[in-house]
Amino acid sequence: YLEQPYPADDLVALARLRRRSGTPVCLDESIGSLGDALTAHALGALDVVNVKPARPARSRTRSSCSQ
Repeated sequence: YLEQPYPADDLVALARLRRRSGTPVCLDESIGSLGDALTAHALGALDVVNVKPARPARSRTRSSCSQ
């Protein structure tokens, strides 16, 4: 898979790449909350989410996902 091949805020480009290449896309910097993950999934921009709970901003994601 490709890990975060475009800037974090360009989910449209990520979705386009995923559709055109057929290569799975892994996002980490684009995902700061459960809502971000749901949006990226709805756009077809990801196959894998790489959650890094050690990052302070990621603690919100971990909390949201455990609910």
